[in-house]
Amino acid sequence: MPLYLSKFSYTPETWARLVRHPEDRRTATRSYIESVGGTLHGFLVRLRHA
Repeated sequence: MPLYLSKFSYTPETWARLVRHPEDRRTATRSYIESVGGTLHGFLVRLRHA
């Protein structure tokens, strides 16, 4: 079975909202991936300076 790496980014507005109201985004990500027949094997948030 193939494995896929998904990459995404947040807008500055979204980062501001997440800082004000932290939440575990793995739950939403897992829910979506499972709804299309996939399995979430890992979740990594990488922060970098622009």
